[in-house]
Amino acid sequence: MANTENSREARFRVIETLLLWEGEVDNGRLRTLLDIQNVQASRVLSEYAARNPAQIRRPSPRSPCLAAPGIKPSYSAGTVEEYLELLRIAGELGGVIEDARVDLTAPVAKIFSTVLQACRRNCGLNMEYRSMTTPGGSHRLIFPHTVVRAGRRWHVRAWCTERKEFRDFVIGRIVSAALDPGLSSRPKSEDAAWGKKLPLVLASHPALSHAQQQVIRDEFFAGAVSRRLLVRSCLLFYVVQDLRAAVNPAKEKPPEFQLVVSNVEDLRPYLLQQAS
Repeated sequence: MANTENSREARFRVIETLLLWEGEVDNGRLRTLLDIQNVQASRVLSEYAARNPAQIRRPSPRSPCLAAPGIKPSYSAGTVEEYLELLRIAGELGGVIEDARVDLTAPVAKIFSTVLQACRRNCGLNMEYRSMTTPGGSHRLIFPHTVVRAGRRWHVRAWCTERKEFRDFVIGRIVSAALDPGLSSRPKSEDAAWGKKLPLVLASHPALSHAQQQVIRDEFFAGAVSRRLLVRSCLLFYVVQDLRAAVNPAKEKPPEFQLVVSNVEDLRPYLLQQAS
């Protein structure tokens, strides 16, 4: 890797990710993950420590560098997903960390790339699409603007020439796809449901005991009574579904539902929306 400012920051990102999620980093760990020599590992670690003294501490010259108590993301996103991706690239998943999530909806690369090209080129997409109402498939011409991973599935947000409105389409239900040369006359800025963001307020389920509610608060809300999220109105249904948050707590009860949407009456019209 060339010793440019960009490559230095990329290495700093790795150091910071390790400090955040492993609590320490040393030369050997950097040599393994960055495929660099001992001298390079020492240099980049020293540079990171010199530039970010509040992030890192080293009890002795021979000990690993430790995360400072007040460490905060600076070069990295600070997410566990970023750390898992680092391990995945290094081939380390399956050791002391096992990612047991099962993805049944991984898109077909050829279809996904065609959808993405249509979004980037602002052109149409001719597709053969299956839905619950047309399981045998039907031809659709859409003008997509954004690919979205919502919950467990990949969607594309697009203007539908058949329904004359912006809708969500599940990429896994696209049988075939080809670019259409026509340019979209309905830009993303006209997609009101995409542009509108709604407050989603989550709380622990009221049917839980006080002690159980506190467990949920500590796990999901950092000890607070509730958590407020801003969610695009057209994606609200998927977010609530993925979180398994009850919208009817009288019927949707623990243990299956441990979260509840506290402002459900304000959001009810939007919770009825879902993909074609």
